[in-house]
Amino acid sequence: MKRAHRPLSLALLFLVVTGCASSAPSAAPPPLVAAPVPVASPAPAGTLPDDDLWVSSSAEYAAACWQAFALARERVERLAAGRAPGTWAVAIDADETVLSNVGFEIELAAIGKDYDETIWRRWVARGEATALPGAA
Repeated sequence: MKRAHRPLSLALLFLVVTGCASSAPSAAPPPLVAAPVPVASPAPAGTLPDDDLWVSSSAEYAAACWQAFALARERVERLAAGRAPGTWAVAIDADETVLSNVGFEIELAAIGKDYDETIWRRWVARGEATALPGAA
């Protein structure tokens, strides 16, 4: 996924789950423990684009992810309350919604490319994408 789509994906996820809000009260969600976003392949110092650096290492990005997923969990729990199992579902995109592609972006930055289908397919085949903080 192109870098410009990361913030858009999080914003869309936030809008979707907040649009599903119910007025029914709910119990407080369990406390969250922040976890760092793993960096798959470090690029040479000073060459990592700002967006990759922010996504791969900032506490603020991890906190925003945790917050979005906590809110999504709360909304889903409210909407599912009282509904029979198997009568509802949640459908979401995977790339940069629940799975992080930052390792791929870092690899591209290291070789000076914006996107390459062959490199993307190889990266996907390695299965190195990790869950965004809070997604699991």
